[in-house]
Amino acid sequence: MPRRHLTEPEAASALRRGKEIEQLLGFDSVEGRRTIRWLSAGPWEGGFHLTLHHVLDAERNEVWDVSELPSVDPDEDHGEGRTLATPATPEELLALASSTHGADPARWVNFAVITDEVTDHRP
Repeated sequence: MPRRHLTEPEAASALRRGKEIEQLLGFDSVEGRRTIRWLSAGPWEGGFHLTLHHVLDAERNEVWDVSELPSVDPDEDHGEGRTLATPATPEELLALASSTHGADPARWVNFAVITDEVTDHRP
């Protein structure tokens, strides 16, 4: 089975190459409905962005694209998320994600693999 998760140097390299990465933070509950939280990171205006996504989980066990699920925040579009920081380097972004937002340095995945993470870890 192919390895899904990026090492921290691989995650930093992906960001430097202009690619986005993502990480599942977990599942919560809002008003009795299960929610999904994940981080995304990528290039932005000469630096990088770190974004938190918090969406309502699907009513079914399969999800085709978590970015299409409705946001917990009614002021956000589907999958839009909230920018947490705009660090200058990939290393700063990864350190901030770990120290402040609970990211695991060994659990980043390439863009669009987050749906597989959700499917595999759904309670």
